[in-house]
Amino acid sequence: MANDEHAGAGHTYFGAIALIFNCDFPVAKRELERGVALDPNSSDAHRWHAWYLARVERDFVAARAELERSQTLDPFYTWPAWAASAVAIAQGDYEAAMQFAERVLTIDPHFLYDEDPIAHVYVAKGRWQDGVKRYESLSASALGGPNFELAVCYAHTGETAQAKQILKELEARAQHRYVDRTHIAAIHAALGDKDKAFAELDQARQDRSARISAPRFYPWLAPLFDDPRFADLLHRIGLDSQNKK
Repeated sequence: MANDEHAGAGHTYFGAIALIFNCDFPVAKRELERGVALDPNSSDAHRWHAWYLARVERDFVAARAELERSQTLDPFYTWPAWAASAVAIAQGDYEAAMQFAERVLTIDPHFLYDEDPIAHVYVAKGRWQDGVKRYESLSASALGGPNFELAVCYAHTGETAQAKQILKELEARAQHRYVDRTHIAAIHAALGDKDKAFAELDQARQDRSARISAPRFYPWLAPLFDDPRFADLLHRIGLDSQNKK
């Protein structure tokens, strides 16, 4: 971008970094809007702009319009459909969220980004047993290791031993490789240990986790939303004046 001010992709990805890693939301807004203006036929430009609108401004209607444009530009790209499912969840439109999740798996039956798309909708709706069944139907190779969202589902169905085993495995893995601490926080939250959950979220903030830039966006952190410490977390991230809904 430094060499070509008119390169839309440069603005888009600079804005994406500002959004998810730097929590510099004014820069993210400026750069992502610039990326769309310079390259209106870029599926990625619209997708990242939508991600900003949903995560920071919580303008779900505008975000879904941007994601619709993104999908139109590249109908066989999984990420816009995945994002559309997440935004629909945040809006409370679970029927649309499931349709988008199914769309993701139609494009790529093996798609899994931390959460299985369909199980993630179950989690958002509190259909914990359905979430367990969905995850247990997937192969170990498909899951790629201990899955935090399965642990969350186990915790909510009273299978605390299984939840704690996954937690133990993730904590052990974190000793020698990166593990997103928001995932560990989610398990603690589901198990009812809010003190440990908030300690992990603080570590996630220090680690510059991509997920910590919008903690209210993730249904597996819902047990923490009403705690005063959650409002303090939003303040420290810089979302308190924008992300109260």
